[in-house]
Amino acid sequence: MHHHSKTSRFLHWLALDNRHLARAFLNIELSQGECPERSNEKHIFVAGLARSGTTMVLRHLAKDPGLASFTYRDMPFVLMPSLWSKMSRWLNTKPMAPEERAHKDGIYVDANSPEALDEIYWRVTVGESYIQPPFLLAHTPDAAALEGYKQLVNRFLQLTGRNRYLSKGNNNILRLPALKQHFPNAAFVAPFRDPASQASSLHRQHHHFQSSDVFTRKYMSWLAHHEFGADHLRFHFSQNKPCYDTPESVNYWLELWLEVYRHLWETRNDGGASTIFVCYETLCDDPHYWTQLAEKLEVASGMDNEYRLSSARSDERDMDQDLLREAREVYKNLRSLRETH
Repeated sequence: MHHHSKTSRFLHWLALDNRHLARAFLNIELSQGECPERSNEKHIFVAGLARSGTTMVLRHLAKDPGLASFTYRDMPFVLMPSLWSKMSRWLNTKPMAPEERAHKDGIYVDANSPEALDEIYWRVTVGESYIQPPFLLAHTPDAAALEGYKQLVNRFLQLTGRNRYLSKGNNNILRLPALKQHFPNAAFVAPFRDPASQASSLHRQHHHFQSSDVFTRKYMSWLAHHEFGADHLRFHFSQNKPCYDTPESVNYWLELWLEVYRHLWETRNDGGASTIFVCYETLCDDPHYWTQLAEKLEVASGMDNEYRLSSARSDERDMDQDLLREAREVYKNLRSLRETH
């Protein structure tokens, strides 16, 4: 994770730690006057289970000059982007040099790197409705929260001078139908990966993040990024109790994969346009796949080797074979959608 100075850490604490203060910052931003309504534009929302390639898909899409996405430069005052853009010019801050992100997975970030930052909005406004340890629950944000989010997106687009918004927020899988209804012309992209491979990757990352320092853990909680590590919270879409309840087992992550992608499969048409599922393995193997996706999303199709995805193997010997077969059936269904979209 990027090294933060004492000043930077204080600003993060000020902007993000107290929800009431953060809401006050948001209200200040939204009271700055009217701005053009953009909710009917062809925005793009990328959301899936972590370790499915969501960050790489985001980075490819962010190359399109017509799309605007939050970047690390917008931290920590993501909830007041127009005011922060003015304030930050007066701060004596050093440029953020490219640095490998906390996952230690070969992905480097700098101030201009797009990132999943707008989850801060949902945590601050309706966090109590879905952040319920040990779970992150599926929910429908109330009308006021959805309207406030649209206003925040509108203001951010006005600030950037662009018409289309690009968001990557894995927690958005908890509220996809509501987002589809309020952004009727947007595309909702859900990357997915072979369940054994993705479960193994999640399992490894969970152990890696156990050793995170105090500020990193706090930072991830501010962003409501609870995918793995000591502050992990599990996506949950049903009343059924999970069979595997300890993340120390790879089967916990395999069962999580099944719950998430079965839910996304079964609700793919809820709320509006059908979810666009993007297969990690096909992105690795088929050079034409990205071009086809780019055409569907009406974005530039350029793809360079810097962000090319690579496949990874997994050891399936310790996995619940019945669970794996069930997950692979869902995986097969998701891959089949490519032929019908």
